Amino acid sequence: MEDDAGLSPWVDCAHRLLGQKATLTLIHRADRLDDVLATLGTRFGDIGIFPLWPKSGVAARRLIIRARKGVASPLKMLPGLVLHEVDGRYTQAAAAVLGGGALNI
Repeated sequence: MEDDAGLSPWVDCAHRLLGQKATLTLIHRADRLDDVLATLGTRFGDIGIFPLWPKSGVAARRLIIRARKGVASPLKMLPGLVLHEVDGRYTQAAAAVLGGGALNI
């Protein structure tokens, strides 16, 4: 969880520890995407943004952001995942992930 120091120390540490072309995955607030992208800067590329929508037709509040160290591929907006049906139940796709299935991002 991001603290008062902000996201930069986390990303700096990850950059030091990760090998070349290794993957960094963050889950962050959608309203902070611009800060996340600025913090990743040019040190990370092949950035994929995977929205998590609470319900169909509702703006995403969280994003899964995948980036690779030292890779210069362009940013991609990925398909994302709707988490809940209108009645509040998990969608079939979300239930599958929560039940131990893989999330392909």
